[in-house]
Parts: sequence; structure tokens; C-alpha cells
Amino acid sequence: MTTRQMLNRRFNRALLAMVAFGLVVGLWCATNARAAATLNIQRVVAALGVGALLRYRWETRCVHCGKALGWMGATWTPTRDVMTSPPCPHCNLSIDLDGL
Repeated sequence: MTTRQMLNRRFNRALLAMVAFGLVVGLWCATNARAAATLNIQRVVAALGVGALLRYRWETRCVHCGKALGWMGATWTPTRDVMTSPPCPHCNLSIDLDGL
């Protein structure tokens, strides 16, 4: 498996989780929209969910050096750098090289 495949897989999982989480929070908001305290709790839960998904993407590890990719992983999209092979910010190896 390459680092690019890992990034794409984690991007798609996070996107699917974001959609599912959005539906659950949206339904929860629709059924409990009367109380102001409940609305604030829902906002906090939504913000924590988005933060958790960003953290999940942030912690994507390079298959060569094993270090988290950080911003590269958090901002990755599958169409990014399709014609190039960007390096890992830590070990400077291409993300398209197969892991050990």
C-alpha cells in the first residue's frame, strides 16, 4: 500500500463518517429544537465531531517513516497532485512508493 492510497482511503472514510454524523445531528436537532440548552449541546457535539474527523485525517501516517502527515493529511483530497508525486514532509520519499 502506498501513502497516497492510505490518504485516499482515510479521506473517503472521513467523508462518509461526516455525512452520517451530519444526518444524525440534523435529525437530533429536528426532534429537539425547542430548548435553547439542547441547541447549545448539539452545537458542541457537532463541533467535537468535526474536530475528531480532522484529527483522524491529521494522524494519517507515512508508510515509510511512520510519522503523522499533519497538514498534508488533514487537507488532502483524492484529486490533489494527480500528475505529480509529492514527498512525505518528514522522510522526503514519494507518497507513491510502496511501503516496506
